[in-house]
Amino acid sequence: MRITTAVTASKTLIQLSTGMRYIVIVYVAYHLWHSPVAVGATLGLPSLAQVILAPLGGVIADRYHRPRLIAVNHLVAALGVAGIIGLTLLPSTPALLVPLYILAWLLAGTEVLAGPSYTTLLADVLDEGSLVVWQARVGAWGQAAWLAGTLLTGLAISAVRAPLALAIILALTILALAVTLLAGDPRETSTGRDLKWPESPLRTLPKAWRHLRSDPFLWAFLIIVSLSNIPHNVLLALPLFLSLHLNAGFAGFGGVEAALIVGTVAADAWFARRIRTHRLRRLLVMAFALQSAIAGLMWVASGRSILVVSLLMAAYGATDALFIPAYSRLSSSAPTAIRGQVLGLFNLVAVLMNPVVSVATGWLLTFWSPRTIVLSLIGVFGGLALIVSRMGQLNESTAAPAQGSRVVH
Repeated sequence: MRITTAVTASKTLIQLSTGMRYIVIVYVAYHLWHSPVAVGATLGLPSLAQVILAPLGGVIADRYHRPRLIAVNHLVAALGVAGIIGLTLLPSTPALLVPLYILAWLLAGTEVLAGPSYTTLLADVLDEGSLVVWQARVGAWGQAAWLAGTLLTGLAISAVRAPLALAIILALTILALAVTLLAGDPRETSTGRDLKWPESPLRTLPKAWRHLRSDPFLWAFLIIVSLSNIPHNVLLALPLFLSLHLNAGFAGFGGVEAALIVGTVAADAWFARRIRTHRLRRLLVMAFALQSAIAGLMWVASGRSILVVSLLMAAYGATDALFIPAYSRLSSSAPTAIRGQVLGLFNLVAVLMNPVVSVATGWLLTFWSPRTIVLSLIGVFGGLALIVSRMGQLNESTAAPAQGSRVVH
């Protein structure tokens, strides 16, 4: 119980700080250089960090005390936030984008390195069915915290000012660090010393890759996630520009981002209460078909109303819940000794194109309207629904405890 409670509290705090940080960093980048390319590059930094650091995050999660690793990453994140505070106190110039990008990449890197440790901690103490429910609940709580951060920061950016908002982020990050240290690690030895696996990563990483490549479900799911991340990241890069297109400014940007998270929170909470046994392929087909329909409606609304765009973005966020059972299957199916590395390699391949996509989206927005890009996404999501419907490897079921049963800790 202590592990799950501490992990949930830590993730909730760090999600709150990350939600605030997301708005503030985009604001600072756009303030330094009023260019869509600058914003696109900012949005691509987390994916670039994941491409480079995902395997390392898996390796350290498999070999060392995970709560302490998470705490170290939060400490580095706190230092990065302090560095950005220093930048905001300097006179604004596009030259400051370089150190801003370095610090933003560092912050994204701490999330990437901590991610496998968070996931494997939960997978070690929960069975697959309980993991589905728990991840939905943790997702809802974490996204609710992200919502609080984005909404408050987006609405009050002119009054709060970036340095003060970043100071709040710094405090939240330090608090998350302290809470994480309360969690134990099931792999910890009776003497309290860290457990280190005897094999080197040069031997275990190839094992993790072979497992990922030989499991029909994991390989098919990896292909689908890799493809779907392209339109997904394009769509997530558009809220600022849709808001500016509709003359809603940064308040509208914060509202659209908040709506996205409201949809995710509501769907995750509903899914956690009602999950039974589901066909994974059916859930994924449903997700992509809904996303295609939402893109079509958003294309119509993006020329008329920021409120309707926000509601549609909330509906898009809700489709994320349909992916939870597949990710739980991924988290629990790998051998314990290399579980973190399997997750790290999966994340590496899944986001390989994301940095390029984010920058390319910013470049396209210099001569294409956001509506034109949204229009193209209708066919992309529809095509993904058709591809998934024909992939028999994804036709697996996953079970969860009946409604009202307790999660086993």
